[in-house]
Amino acid sequence: MEKLGKLIPAEVVAGYEMLSGFVPGVNPESWRAGFYWLAFVIGLVCTPLYMLWQSERGRPRASHIALSTGSFVVWAYALSGMHLLPGNLYQESLAGIVLVAYSLLIGFKKLRK
Repeated sequence: MEKLGKLIPAEVVAGYEMLSGFVPGVNPESWRAGFYWLAFVIGLVCTPLYMLWQSERGRPRASHIALSTGSFVVWAYALSGMHLLPGNLYQESLAGIVLVAYSLLIGFKKLRK
C-alpha cells in the first residue's frame, strides 16, 4: 500500500479535481469541454514535473514518473472521463475497473534496481 501511495500523484489528482470542480460554472456552456481538457493538460504536464521535484536522487526516476503519469491519466478518466470523452468511451463501471486494475498492476513493478 505504501508503494501505491508513492505511485499515485495524490496532490496533482487533488488539484485536477479542484480545477474540474470549477468548470461547471464556466459560461457559456460551450466553453466547458475546453476547460475540462485544459485542466487535464495542466495535470498531465504537472505530474512528471511534480514527481521529478519530489523524487530522490539515486532512485529510478523514469519508471516512477511514467507510472505516476499513467496513474494521473487513469484517475482523470475515473473522475471526469464523462466530460473528456465522447459517447460510450466513458462508462462509470469501466472507469472503476480500470482504476482498480491499474492500481493493482503497478504494485508489481519494482522501482529499485
